[in-house]
Amino acid sequence: MRDECKRNAGASHRALAFILVSAGGLFVGCGDDDTAAVPTDGGTTDATDPVRPADASSDVDAGATEWTRASDVCAPEGEGGDVVAVSSDGVRAAYLVCADGKTELWAVDLEQGRARMVTGARSGDEVQFLIDDRFVAFGAQNSFFVVDVTGSDEPVSLSVGTSGRGVREFRSFLLKVDDTEFEPRLLVRERVGDKDRVSVRGPEDGYRQARTLFERDEVLGGLDQLSASGRTLILISPANAGSSMTAVPTYFRVRTNFELDPFQMPFGPSDWVMAPVGLGDNHNFARAGDRLARVQLERGTEEILVDAESGLLEGDDHLIERQASAGRKFLHFIVDGNPSFRFREKPEENPIVTLATAEAVGQALSPDEKIIVYLSEETLWSVPAGGDTDAIAIGTDVGSSGAADSATRFRVAFSPDSAEVAFINEGGTLFVGSVETEEGVAALGAGDAMAGSAAYVGSSVETSQLVWIADAPDMPRALLRSSVGSDQVRVIALNVDAWWPIPDSDEVLYWSEGVLARAAI
Repeated sequence: MRDECKRNAGASHRALAFILVSAGGLFVGCGDDDTAAVPTDGGTTDATDPVRPADASSDVDAGATEWTRASDVCAPEGEGGDVVAVSSDGVRAAYLVCADGKTELWAVDLEQGRARMVTGARSGDEVQFLIDDRFVAFGAQNSFFVVDVTGSDEPVSLSVGTSGRGVREFRSFLLKVDDTEFEPRLLVRERVGDKDRVSVRGPEDGYRQARTLFERDEVLGGLDQLSASGRTLILISPANAGSSMTAVPTYFRVRTNFELDPFQMPFGPSDWVMAPVGLGDNHNFARAGDRLARVQLERGTEEILVDAESGLLEGDDHLIERQASAGRKFLHFIVDGNPSFRFREKPEENPIVTLATAEAVGQALSPDEKIIVYLSEETLWSVPAGGDTDAIAIGTDVGSSGAADSATRFRVAFSPDSAEVAFINEGGTLFVGSVETEEGVAALGAGDAMAGSAAYVGSSVETSQLVWIADAPDMPRALLRSSVGSDQVRVIALNVDAWWPIPDSDEVLYWSEGVLARAAI
């Protein structure tokens, strides 16, 4: 028995859809016109046997709401595309279907239960909601579009030029206007003629007008280095004219609100590699080999947090920024196998704090930022993030995370109240339990849980459920659920290839054998 999801930070976009298994082919509501009425009642059938559905012969649970596929639905071209997206407010979903060799974008109002085709005759294998929750970006590698799924305007093309490189990347974000106000914006990186251009667009005109932020012969890397305020973007470009094969790449600080001209920083990625966490408007964490520092962006001065040859774990996934209080931020890392942290400023006055002596290969911070869970020698441990008490072994013999570089693959899911954690090991066993109880984590359910498929869903702490996919001979690709604090497992549906939580609700969407369905958990 067991004991009892920030603005802009770390996210390439704010779409909350999770593709858990490669999905190729979706549904479409069909009728005499381009809308299809959808019933609004959902549900699941609880099983009397904890790991089997009440009616194992039914592939899709009888209590689920379905949008039936049309006969001409086919798998979208391309691999790994996110072909379904759910808005972050849980009001809408968008999805791509293929008909007569052309891709169509459809949207469904999840509150009213009606689906309609937004636009057709476009190519594409990916769709995602922008941060305003009304517009979606969809398309393929060289041809992307933005469209308001609630209106009737034609899609806006994000791809220009004829070089064949098309849109490189885009990112939806919130730009901080003042202390309390943020505005939705869209960063777009594209090839225009013989130049790489990064521009900003907004929803006021449907993202039609592009305002150029930065343009050079070549922009290297992506748009991932964006501060929490949305005001500071770090780009990489050769410092001098000429071929990028001979030019030296350097960093440029760009203000997305156009307050300052792009600033060429006095160092580049050959000096310091920017970390994925901690970027502010003036500083960022960075690493050079096994050294870790906080770097001032204009002057290039650094404060060393971890010295060379100290045993800093490879990879960046173990780097976690934590804010204890206003102005008090810490960087967590694993050094010499030990989960540790340090105050981000004045390292000469604030030494490294070791949370535990271990052989840790990965760590995660709970949603309330109070607990660090780490994996060490096939044991899950938890320790207060501030180091108030000793670490406890919450789960033994849990196996490994299944990657050669475990630090890049250690993944856990936390319940909304941070009291429970779920971990899928290399062999597909799901371990779940309390973060506060010694030996509180135990194996749950039967079959092979699919890596990365576990997440907590619910409109409140009280209704939260752990949802995941497991595969077994008598229960193929079963979408399962279990209440927080319970060891009972219930079946939502079988033959599920992907699922998505509907934010702020007790429902999920899932894709099964060409049908997209909604079910209560």
